[in-house]
Amino acid sequence: MNRKKVLYEQKAGSAADLEASNDSYRRAKAELERARQKAYLLRNGTTDAVTQRYTLAAPLDGEVLARNINPGVEVQGQYSGGATVELFTIGELDRVWVLGDLYEMDFPRVHVGAPASITVVAYPDRVFQGAVDWVSGTLDPNTRTAKVRCTFENAGNRLRPMMYATVQISVDREHSLAIPRNALLRLGDDTVVFVKLGEGDGFVRFQRTVVSVDEGESSPWLVVTKGVHAGQTVVVNGAILLSQNVQ
Repeated sequence: MNRKKVLYEQKAGSAADLEASNDSYRRAKAELERARQKAYLLRNGTTDAVTQRYTLAAPLDGEVLARNINPGVEVQGQYSGGATVELFTIGELDRVWVLGDLYEMDFPRVHVGAPASITVVAYPDRVFQGAVDWVSGTLDPNTRTAKVRCTFENAGNRLRPMMYATVQISVDREHSLAIPRNALLRLGDDTVVFVKLGEGDGFVRFQRTVVSVDEGESSPWLVVTKGVHAGQTVVVNGAILLSQNVQ
């Protein structure tokens, strides 16, 4: 590089040759630094004098969760111009994260620290207890849901990476008037229920009443915002049979 620089200063060499020489010098310097880092990693391992097997200790405690290499396979990686390969994935399973999807309507009710529980197919009779430790601030544009993360103690390593689980999150209780979902009936543009008015002369009288409910909940019970009052009796099964005979 110095020779190219002298030639350039004496106008005996081109600027292109000087720049190419500088680039070669920088690449060689970077390769030297990578070699030093590789030698440092090798010095931190141990080599068996008999088998020549090399042991490289992981920088953290845990266990191997994934392995992308087998004995006898040559690893080139970035030091030989190849692609960087992740050989092992190491993690701890004593405490695990469970990711779930949270609907937009549930945002106000789910908070960090809320109790959570999960069930998995492998242990259908076991309920694992944990807590919410993070709620995403953005929504997935395709599913319109946000990620919620729960943390669970994993004694015995029963919960494994990539398992599917059913998550239930406890939210603050609220007192609301609710009716069974089965009580709803669609008549034209109206959502109605049949309310019992009373009994007399061997007959039971019902009245068709238009109601407004919050159908966003997945519960079998729906919160009523208008139409019926506490204490009234509504028809849960067979309401369609009354639709032609009740006002």
